[in-house]
Amino acid sequence: MKCPYCLKEMRKGMVKIGESTLNIFNTVTWYPEEELDKKIRKEYVRLNFNAEGYYCDECMKVVSIFDEK
Repeated sequence: MKCPYCLKEMRKGMVKIGESTLNIFNTVTWYPEEELDKKIRKEYVRLNFNAEGYYCDECMKVVSIFDEK
């Protein structure tokens, strides 16, 4: 995958979200930009904890592709 910032090739790997012992505190959620400042968000997508990811050695950025839960 090409880095969206510098267009160099990225290294493929995995992004893992740290899970708590009881797995009740950790959630990965995406919110649209227009919902960010609202206290009650109507639109969101819950995502799986582990996802395909790519790391750019040049920019030191991670890009991840999460599947919806």
